[in-house]
Amino acid sequence: MIVLLQPEYRDHSWYDIVGHGNSTSHNPKGDTLYADDILTHPSYRRQGIGTALMNARKELCLKMGLRRIIGGGRLYNYCLYANLMSPDDYAKLVVKKMLVDPVLSFDLRNEFKFIRILSNYIADSRSLNFASFIEWTMTKPGQIKKVLAR
Repeated sequence: MIVLLQPEYRDHSWYDIVGHGNSTSHNPKGDTLYADDILTHPSYRRQGIGTALMNARKELCLKMGLRRIIGGGRLYNYCLYANLMSPDDYAKLVVKKMLVDPVLSFDLRNEFKFIRILSNYIADSRSLNFASFIEWTMTKPGQIKKVLAR
């Protein structure tokens, strides 16, 4: 889905973006690809399937002339640490590789950067409704060739 988020890092929920499943936020004049879920069956994880899907998103972003990909990733294991730290502290420890979160760690390995925490992103008992606002942009010389060569 193509969106135009203004301001570009504004607070939003999954429901705001996907329009309660109706994709009503799609804006063909937008500059951003919004990344919804990537799921792989547990039996097929750690085989590069998720990364291949992420790379396909990057290729689509480039081919469409969009400037970035953004998304909200559930903080899947935050429920295990909620009594010890804030969601922001949890995410920062994942970024520093001091904790592993299956969603945010995957996003970071796939060249997304953590922007900030989104509160009340989606009703979810594991993340306690928190998500990481993530963004991928072309940041390195030669990155276009690298993405297209995959």
